[in-house]
Order: sequence, then C-alpha cells, then structure tokens
Amino acid sequence: MPSFSFPYFEYTNDLCYAEAMKLTAVVRLHPTVDQYSLLLKTVEQANAACNNISQTAWEAKTFSRASVYPLTYYPIRERYELTAQMAVRCIGKVVDAYKVDKKTQRVFHRHGAVPHDERILAWNVSEKRVSIWTLAGREIIPFVCSDHHCISKQLVKRAKDIGRGIALEDLTHIRTRVTVHKPRRDELHIWAFADLRFNIAYKAERAGIPVEIVDARYTSQQCSCCGHTSRSNRPTQSSYKCVACGFVSHADYNAAVNISRRASLSPPYAVCVLGTQSHHNCKFPVKTGRS
Repeated sequence: MPSFSFPYFEYTNDLCYAEAMKLTAVVRLHPTVDQYSLLLKTVEQANAACNNISQTAWEAKTFSRASVYPLTYYPIRERYELTAQMAVRCIGKVVDAYKVDKKTQRVFHRHGAVPHDERILAWNVSEKRVSIWTLAGREIIPFVCSDHHCISKQLVKRAKDIGRGIALEDLTHIRTRVTVHKPRRDELHIWAFADLRFNIAYKAERAGIPVEIVDARYTSQQCSCCGHTSRSNRPTQSSYKCVACGFVSHADYNAAVNISRRASLSPPYAVCVLGTQSHHNCKFPVKTGRS
C-alpha cells in the first residue's frame, strides 16, 4: 500500500524546561489510501464549517469568541457532524482570522490547515503512531519525524557523548551569495538549512551543549593541513587534494575540520582517517584515528 504525505494538519505542544519554550515538531503521516481520503474529507468538512461560521459572524457583525460561539456552536455540530472539540477549534480559527482584518469577510480554502489539539490528536511517540479524529471515528496512522529532527538528534547525542560543542557554518543569505550549476539550483533553494540549524540549536540547549556559528567563507577551499587556500584544491565536488602539500581528503570532511577550528569551543585539531588521507606536512596538531 503506498504512503502519502498529509500536510493539512497543525499541531503544537508546549514543553517546559528551565524556561517556557514552544516547540513545533514537523512530522509526516503515512495513511493508507482509504485513510488519506477520509482525512481529506474531514479537512474539507471542517473548512466548510469555518466558512459557515465566518458568514454568520460577518452578517451579525460580531467577531469575538464569546459572541460567535453561541451563534454557531450547535448549528455547525449538527450540520457538519463535528465533535465538540472540533467545533470549538473551527470557531477559534475563524475568530483568529478576523483579528487580522474585520473589513473583509474571511473565506477559507477547502484544504486549508485545521488546528488540532490533544483531544483531537493523540501521539504515541514510542510506537510512532498517532490517533486522529475523522468523520468516521478515530484512525491510527503511523508517522515519521522530519530528516532534520533525526539528524539534529544524532548530532547532539554524539556531541554530548564525547563532551564536545558543535560548530555550524553561518549560511545566512546563502541563496544570494553563491552560484551553483543549474542541476543543483533546485537542491539549493529547497534546502531548509535554517530549520536544521534551529533543530540543532534547541536540542543542544536542552542538553547543555554549546553551539557556535562560524564564518563559512573558504572552508571548502582551505587545506586543513597546511592552510593553503585555492579553488584548485577541489578537483571534483566530493574530493579534496591540496596543490601545495598534497593532502588528500573528502571535501566535506576537510571543510568540517576547518569549521571546527574556527570555533572557540575546543582546541583545534585535525582528525585524519588512516589509510585514506595524507598528513605528513600538516602544520596543525594532528590526531589520527578511524572515524
């Protein structure tokens, strides 16, 4: 059975530690074909209810939650077959929309996002399943976290295990600062590096791991052994060979070492993988070992 992405639901949960912080987790649901159709129908029904609420509020020229609720709660529950909590969330969605603009009647897209809370949506994180209300009752649907969540979790765990901080390149405005070949333009423009940085930052803060943002310029061209910087050091996208000292490495690995040295989190050193890299002319302290 094929899996589907279902982007039409919103869910946020307040987690408190030290200081209050609202965390938003991005997940992808994997419903069956029948579940997908049911979820879509539920979203369409909820947005139809929102449009009904909006029309009632507009005609009555009243937009506060306290005034809209008695006018719409029971009629939309009966007409659209919504649960009490879903009706409340639909009313809340309309009221919030009119806070932005009361000069125009608000109209909601049939597939617009529908706010959910813990009464409509229940998470089983250990089993990676979610129980979600639909027009046909509750459905149990598997979910997966975003790649950035998984990657950042592994990075922070690794840093905590070895007692090190994390250094990240400052990629602000990278889309306007760099030029790439046409085949890689789409890849660059859809790369959500700000989301990855956020995921790393908040997980690191919770784990007590320092994070430092460093200047990314020339980290991919500079030799991590002798310091020589040249475009010629990158014969291909993935390979690195210093034209000055002969140091050989994977390009990403070489850049990562340079990034670590620019951070003030720990003393600088290069990690060279035995059997694959030449480090006989390194001017920096070298630590050899397998990674």
